[in-house]
Amino acid sequence: MNKKYQMLFLTIFVGMLTLAACGSEGDEAPDGRVFYEPEFIPVTSKMEMLDDWCSSREDGYMLCRKQNQGNSPRVVQRISVDDGEAETLQEYRAVEPPSDVSASGFSYSNICCGLQAGLDGTLWESTGLNIYGSNEEGYWEDFVPILRHLDKDGKEISRINFDADLVEVPKLGYLRKFIVDGKGTVYADYERGIAILDDGGNIANSITPDGYDQLTVNSVAILGDGRVGILFCERGIGEDGSYYVLRTIDKERQELVDSFRLNGGGSISVFNGDEDVLFYYTTGDTLCAWQKDAEEGVQILNLIEAGVNSSYLRAVTGQSDGEIVLFIQESTNYGPDGIQMVCLTPTIATESEKKILTLATTHMWTNLQEKILEFNRNNQEYHISVTDYSQYGSYNEARTRLATEIMAGNAPDLL
Repeated sequence: MNKKYQMLFLTIFVGMLTLAACGSEGDEAPDGRVFYEPEFIPVTSKMEMLDDWCSSREDGYMLCRKQNQGNSPRVVQRISVDDGEAETLQEYRAVEPPSDVSASGFSYSNICCGLQAGLDGTLWESTGLNIYGSNEEGYWEDFVPILRHLDKDGKEISRINFDADLVEVPKLGYLRKFIVDGKGTVYADYERGIAILDDGGNIANSITPDGYDQLTVNSVAILGDGRVGILFCERGIGEDGSYYVLRTIDKERQELVDSFRLNGGGSISVFNGDEDVLFYYTTGDTLCAWQKDAEEGVQILNLIEAGVNSSYLRAVTGQSDGEIVLFIQESTNYGPDGIQMVCLTPTIATESEKKILTLATTHMWTNLQEKILEFNRNNQEYHISVTDYSQYGSYNEARTRLATEIMAGNAPDLL
């Protein structure tokens, strides 16, 4: 966009805010309108290397190291959702080579590295060990993928040592970590797909989603009922175009079953569910939740109005009091310095200290996004609440939905 049109856009945007603000003086927001007030809480940790993180309803967790070196032992830290304090789990012991292996040395690997919060409050840790030694035949080295089950204090409950053949599979690429569903079934998460493992730890079947050369971190989710879901891009017919669906895995049938269609005009990412929500997902900058037994997802909020860039979002968890906690990573550094919590408190608009302006759009342009982020973080009198109607599908579908709501008397302050 050239400077002439940038200035035109800014002039119109500021003018719209002024007109809407003047028109809102003395007016009360409609009863029941809820928005989320954000509170940014830095996560305090003295670790140098962050390997993975996860969250449960009660806490967040980080798998990290004191130094950015392969031989630096890992620790697990629990993050309080109240104040962001990181507490090292005292019962946790970094994994070492199996007792039946005569290794003279080992190092930790970023291949097969991950942390997952179980639905029962326990943890699952994926670890890769490079072990080496010498014998009568000479020098040898090996790689051991390990899955450990830990209690809430980090103490080991059980472990599985897998064969090194799982580390790289031609069709799937390198192993990233193991995933455990609500029934205890173990899956292997690879760069380009998911492998279903049998009881002996071998690959029984694998699934590679169409439309993906590489699975991103946010294309696989553990649903609130314990199932594993994978994001697919499917091609529709006519006006349908391309759309995303989350499909779940049935281990017994070794195939994909249920399908959840995720409409939206932006990029889609999926996040683990919790006790109340089957799974969370973002479409562009809109955070949505698919409730259990629901037929479609619903918008929670537009992340822009909460001052959050959607590309920084790493985990979502709902709290029993209705609060939502986001874990974001703004820094590109390897350490946990850039990790923050954003606590979103549901607030009735008429009870807020700020005047709420509603903004409706069918596409969130980057320059509009930046201006709303800046406005909501700095303005002490007004707060912009955003609804991006592209979450409802194509441009025509978004426009129809918006027009219907306007005709029903739900007109936004800003359009």
